[in-house]
Amino acid sequence: MKTHEEKIAVVTGAASGFGKEVSIGLANDVAPFGITVNAISPTLSQTKGADEQLAHIIPYDAVAQLQAIKEVGQAKDIVPTILFLTSEDARFITGQNYAVDGGLARY
Repeated sequence: MKTHEEKIAVVTGAASGFGKEVSIGLANDVAPFGITVNAISPTLSQTKGADEQLAHIIPYDAVAQLQAIKEVGQAKDIVPTILFLTSEDARFITGQNYAVDGGLARY
């Protein structure tokens, strides 16, 4: 069987179990092909899209106060995790969900 040695990182909402379920299911399906699948569940991060769609509904500061790290999340906060999970260093990690959320998921 030919291997593809691919890495997949799925970024989902922090409150959603979607990332965990998808990463487990896909990891089982594609592991024989050398493909790893992991999910990242970030906090509400200040981005252009969030500014336009969510900031008027969910204040960034209110979410930050629920986190262990009392800072507003930024898109750049999840980039190192994505880079790691898609690197050769993570070749033996699959089917996992990483909460990159400043400690929001501790509840």
